[in-house]
Amino acid sequence: MKLRATKLTPVERASQGAFFDIRVMHAKMREAMESLETLLAAKSESVITLVVGATGVGKTTFTLALTNRLGAAYAEEADSDPTCMPVVVVQAYTNGESKPSFKDLFQDILRATNPLAHAAMSITKEDGRIWIARKENDSVAALRRRVEQALRHRKVRVLVIDEAYHLCRYANSGAVLDTLKSIANTAGVNLVLVGSYELHTLVESHAQVARRTSVILFERYDVANADDRANWTLVVQALQAKWPCSFVPNFANISQPLLESCLGCVGLLKSLLLEASALQLLNGGVWDASFLKLSAKSVALRDVIRQEIEIGEQRVRESVRGNSLWDDATMATLAAALQDRAGVAHAAR
Repeated sequence: MKLRATKLTPVERASQGAFFDIRVMHAKMREAMESLETLLAAKSESVITLVVGATGVGKTTFTLALTNRLGAAYAEEADSDPTCMPVVVVQAYTNGESKPSFKDLFQDILRATNPLAHAAMSITKEDGRIWIARKENDSVAALRRRVEQALRHRKVRVLVIDEAYHLCRYANSGAVLDTLKSIANTAGVNLVLVGSYELHTLVESHAQVARRTSVILFERYDVANADDRANWTLVVQALQAKWPCSFVPNFANISQPLLESCLGCVGLLKSLLLEASALQLLNGGVWDASFLKLSAKSVALRDVIRQEIEIGEQRVRESVRGNSLWDDATMATLAAALQDRAGVAHAAR
């Protein structure tokens, strides 16, 4: 099909931009969020929490929602103390170097806690003007000390690192988590690392790291699960309600085929619908079913994503919080025994 338009008008771009910015707090995200909030609510030996999920499951949206929720939870502390910054969010990335290091990450944390303190300053006066020059040649060790000082000074409670799977490329896994664990202990913060299944390799190093780490799996929707199918339909309806064209296709009627095509990942669904909406807008707002086929992942690319997801899920699931030594039958026995002891103790009092 030849589209009638070659580019979007400013109004159409704004309309599709608003659709792009939609964030849906859905059931799977809520489950992962509540599990994380439980861990952060009380003092625990687990100072590092990994939130892992499939490509396209919505981890970046999760990070944004988490930032807002934690900001609201710690609002009273921040309002009562101008120096307090309870939540800091940064993103790990690689910079193209053959041997990436913590230097960029540390500098980003310093920028987040204080834009003027991320590097040493040299101040000079020339022609009646004061010039402030930043020195970027600090060693990694010096940057780490300043990061710890900044986190303590700003009374940071939670440090969130998005796209944290890039940390796997910094050094060997043991060294990475040892460094993060040391920072968490020294600065008194909880670390939340959000990333793909690859992030799980960080906890496979040694027992000391595993003892201080919890893993939360940000699940995708399962086409074989009735509750998941129903909740997926709610997500489709929420996105359909914000469709950027005057004519709105009834995507809710095909929510199950969309579930299968998008592998249960809301992020993949959002990408598909975003591209389809662009095609409709370029066609003067007239919908054509071919837009759906053009926007869906090809069989080959979907298989690449599917294989990565299935391998990653199998690898991570045994480490997920709640998947302990005790199965349901054992837990039933333990629960009964605990109830008996509680009853005896209560009666004795």
